[in-house]
Amino acid sequence: IPRRVSNDEFNGLISACAQCKSEKMLHLITLAIETGMRRGELCSLDKRSICFSKGLINIESTKTGFTRVIPMTANAEEAALALCQLSSNNSLLCMTPNAVRMSFERVRARAQLSHIRFHDFRHEAISRFFEIGLTPPEVASISGHRTLSMLMRYSHASLDAISSKFKSNNIISKM
Repeated sequence: IPRRVSNDEFNGLISACAQCKSEKMLHLITLAIETGMRRGELCSLDKRSICFSKGLINIESTKTGFTRVIPMTANAEEAALALCQLSSNNSLLCMTPNAVRMSFERVRARAQLSHIRFHDFRHEAISRFFEIGLTPPEVASISGHRTLSMLMRYSHASLDAISSKFKSNNIISKM
C-alpha cells in the first residue's frame, strides 16, 4: 500500500513549523503540497516567477529541462505572497535545496514524523490533483511528467475514498 501524507500528519508538520526561527518552512511546505513542485524547483523560484494577477507560477529551471506553468490555489497564492514578503531580495526562498532538507528534517523530528520525506509532498499533491477531478493531461501539465506511466507512479488512490464509492454504488445494478 503506497504511503500517503494524511491531513493530520500535514497539520502536525505545520504546527512544528511554529518552532522554526523563520516562517519560511511553514509557507514552503504549504506551497510544495499545493503545487506538487520539487524541492529544487521551489528553491529556484524568484519573485518574477510568480504572476499573482493570473494566479500562475512559471518554472524555468526543472529536472526535465522543460519550462512549465503551474496554476495556484488560494493556499498556494497565500504561501507565495508570504514568501515574497519574507524575502529580502529577488529569490523567493534564499535557501539551497540542502538547507531546505536540513530544515525539514528538524521540522519532521519536532512533529515526530520521521517517516515523511519532503518528496512525499509531490506524490501527495499529484494524488490529490486526481482526487479533485483533474484529468491526466491536466495533472501532467502541472507535474511536468512526460509519460502517463511516470505520472501514474506518483498517483496513489486513497483506499478510503475507493471504499466509500464502492459502498455507495454497485457494479451490477439490481433489477
